[in-house]
Parts: sequence; structure tokens; C-alpha cells
Amino acid sequence: ILIASSAQAKVQPLAETGLELGLGYGVVKAEMPTSDGPTTLTNQMATLSVGYRFKNPDGAFSIMPRASVGQQTSTDDLHSTMLEVDDNMFGGQGHHFEIERMTSLELVLQLHTTDTFFVYLSPAYTRTDIKIDGPDTTLIDDTSDWNFGFGAGAGMYVNDKVSLRASCMRLNNDREHYGLAIQYHF
Repeated sequence: ILIASSAQAKVQPLAETGLELGLGYGVVKAEMPTSDGPTTLTNQMATLSVGYRFKNPDGAFSIMPRASVGQQTSTDDLHSTMLEVDDNMFGGQGHHFEIERMTSLELVLQLHTTDTFFVYLSPAYTRTDIKIDGPDTTLIDDTSDWNFGFGAGAGMYVNDKVSLRASCMRLNNDREHYGLAIQYHF
């Protein structure tokens, strides 16, 4: 009599399917045209996200539609930089560049590599609101069109309700977002 057995390790992430709420902080970079060629301007941003995760039966993969909004917490002084916007030049002493707000809709495709670690990819549809302030007035207040982008990240579960994640996203309008977030799983 031949007896055979096999054992399979099943990946079971701690948090079950359900609502996730995230709070994060990151950096947004925008490549802008100037009189001396392109320059990268940087703002810091606080983000709030909400999503609903659906996982497959064995728990190895999940998919999550997620919406997030970010609010700027810093500005970039232009000093001697002159930005070119719509054939006009803006900048110099007393001028500030702001990415005031970033709104994003993502579809997060997550792989749970162990019961505590995960990686993900996320196509995104994102809008950024840009503002350039002069010494006495707002010179540009522009809400950009929605742009497609692509993000990636990794994270780990701290316990069955809390996880941490690091992410980066590149948009097709020369903007990038890098961030860290803490997520609560309901």
C-alpha cells in the first residue's frame, strides 16, 4: 500500500475583505518648464484614502478600488526660478509654487507574499491642482485635467487591523508622488 500526502502552505493575510481607511504623508514632484529648461518643484502632502478590498478564496491576491485625496502642507519658493506657463513667465523672489490638492482613483492589485508582507501595482486616474502665488496675489490657479498614471508599493501588517505601506506613483503629466501611509482595516 502506497500512502502519499502533500502539504501546501496557504497564504492568509490577517485582515479580511472589507473597508480600509488610510492616512499618509508624502512628497509630490512636478516637472515644470522654465526659462532655463525643465526644473523639478517639490511639495509635501498629507493624504487620506478609502478603499474596499476583495480577496480571492485562498487569500493570496486581492483587488481594491481606492479613492484618495491629498492636501499640500508645504510650498516651493521660486526665488530666481522663472516658470513658463501659457507663454507667460512667472516667478522670482516672493513667488511660491503649490500643488494644492491631488485627487486620485486607483485599482490596487495586491499580492500577499506572506501573512505579513504584501506588494501591489495600481493603475490610477489622478488630477492635480496647481497654484502659483506672487507677493500680493495669486497668479495661476489651475486645475489640471485628469491624467492616467501607474503606481507600485509594498507594505506589511502590524496586526490584524493595521498595516503600513510605502508607495510611488508616476503620472503621464510629469508629476510623481512618493509616500508612506498607515491603513486601518475594518
